[in-house]
Amino acid sequence: MVRDSAPFFFLLFLFLSACSSVDPAEKAAMDMEIERAILWDFRKESRFDRVEVTCRDGVVLLQGMVPTTKDREETVKRAQKAAHKWDSGTEIISELTVE
Repeated sequence: MVRDSAPFFFLLFLFLSACSSVDPAEKAAMDMEIERAILWDFRKESRFDRVEVTCRDGVVLLQGMVPTTKDREETVKRAQKAAHKWDSGTEIISELTVE
């Protein structure tokens, strides 16, 4: 018995085309939204005033100074929480220093 493999290849083609990479403009827009979400959360408290947030290709970089070690840890956690609302695969890199 010989099977026709055309339906299989058609479904494979549909699946692969649906998994195509995201447009560069869409990536940039997503990065901007992630940055905004984090900065919006940080604006609530003055201890985050000296924290800079940059997001490129889904990777968030936190730079600047915070008052305490506890604040540094909380900054990373809050950035993760805000970023994961937009993209659960967002990576957070902290280059924060304590005053």
